[in-house]
Amino acid sequence: MKKSLDIVLPVYNEQSILKQSVSIICEFINNNLTSYNTNIVIIDNGSTDSTFEIANQLTKSNPNIQAKKIKTKGRGIALKTAWSESSSDLLLYMDIDLSTDISSLKSLIYEIDFNNFDIAIGSRLLKNSVVSNRKFLRTLTSKTYSLLTRLLFLSKIHDFQCGFKIINKHTAKTLLPKIQDSGWFFDTELLLLAENKKFKIKEIPVNWTDDPDSKVNVIKTILEDIKGLIRMRIWGLKI
Repeated sequence: MKKSLDIVLPVYNEQSILKQSVSIICEFINNNLTSYNTNIVIIDNGSTDSTFEIANQLTKSNPNIQAKKIKTKGRGIALKTAWSESSSDLLLYMDIDLSTDISSLKSLIYEIDFNNFDIAIGSRLLKNSVVSNRKFLRTLTSKTYSLLTRLLFLSKIHDFQCGFKIINKHTAKTLLPKIQDSGWFFDTELLLLAENKKFKIKEIPVNWTDDPDSKVNVIKTILEDIKGLIRMRIWGLKI
């Protein structure tokens, strides 16, 4: 019996790239993931452009595409909503700009499905990772944030924020109710809680190309992440 897989795509004002990115993902699924019952879940978190209308159009052309809309902006709340509502065996998410080379999807899924890891994540900070076109500020903040988090929590993870992760259903159902953050810190909180609970996490190197049109506010994001680290350091990792 085939396992079920959800590929969740959190989107915010992505009308210019949504259709093309979904087309690329669909082609990859058809060529590489036929051993799974795969659904694409587009979850729009507060877009003000035509993103959700395009998502709805895509559902009409492919029965394996779903579109959901929530009013609240934030990657964390989008993922928590989509994963909580899913009944699939494996829950994956990736950034809609496809900054991470999609060919790494097979490796990510393999680690969780065949090597029995509970979570598998892409990393831009491992020795064999290849990162292209990344601005100095983003590189500096990413490496500094990783080092700070590893020191504060004695974590073995290198890249907490890469938008390329997969989790099994049991692990998700255990951890999701405990995650407080609804924004970018969601990923870090998920991984720190998982480490604390002794879930098995595999980090794989990826090829990653920076999106020049990225909507991420680096300074704002890093400040929110630091607030999240302080909260977890003070209140602990009890789950």
